[in-house]
Amino acid sequence: MKNTDLRKRLRLLLLSAAVYLLADLPIQLTGFLHFGSWIGVKSFLPATLGLFFGPWGAAGGMLGCIATGALLHTPPAELAFECACIAIIGVGMWLLWHLCSGTHRICFKQLRQYLCYAGLLSGLALACGLLSLALLKGALWPTVAAYISLGLLVGLPVNIILGSLFCLEPVLPPYCAPEKDASGWIDADAASLDRMNELLEEAALTRRIPRKRVFEAQSCIEEVALRILSAQSDARILLRVDYGDAISIRFSYAGARYNPLRTGKDEDEVDVMSLKLIKHRAMRAMYSYGSGENHLHIVI
Repeated sequence: MKNTDLRKRLRLLLLSAAVYLLADLPIQLTGFLHFGSWIGVKSFLPATLGLFFGPWGAAGGMLGCIATGALLHTPPAELAFECACIAIIGVGMWLLWHLCSGTHRICFKQLRQYLCYAGLLSGLALACGLLSLALLKGALWPTVAAYISLGLLVGLPVNIILGSLFCLEPVLPPYCAPEKDASGWIDADAASLDRMNELLEEAALTRRIPRKRVFEAQSCIEEVALRILSAQSDARILLRVDYGDAISIRFSYAGARYNPLRTGKDEDEVDVMSLKLIKHRAMRAMYSYGSGENHLHIVI
């Protein structure tokens, strides 16, 4: 389990570095912006990477910044200042959001969540601006304006899409526990699926989810579970469901590698039709396998 977690964190770090590099390098090569090498479209990334990936996102952003600086021979003082800003905003947003927002999910459904994000972003951007007084000349207000404006105009829509529609699972601080609307186990016993359906309906009532959406989730879960159990009759499937603008359904089960979203050679027309139904409903589906565990995430 520890090796799996470490690999996941390293993937987040490298992904964050690549995103920061791709958002930064082309803009600097054009020479379009003249406010300083630390300012650009990338200025929304520290808050977003930190919010979702925590210190791994911040470290990845710093790695991407250093890579860009090495390619473009950025002055050391500017490079050090930008890395410090990424760390302050990324880690600060990660810790303070989960402490102040009232939820451990990245969602923007209420006014207080928007105000929380804007307030935290403004305070952290001001801290970076004050730091510039010690490292750079005349960088205070351009720095504050860049991080606040890009963090709101670009970062906020990106955060909404990643959190509410793509249902990206954030890295949580040590003092937080994951929140799931419904979770439980499904196995070959038909009663386990019935119990899971009851949990889904109870959670839907609490979250005021339309009955039609609950039925879509139940149907998707049943079809996927049947495919897994037909391939591995002794499988125990851990199911975790989150309701929101989209419904996030996560399946985890031990055993040999098996992706239920792929058509097998011996499957008949009925099996293929059930698979097409799942794919038709899914906005996003991702399968992975590691350390003897299958993981499937479907967003409908």
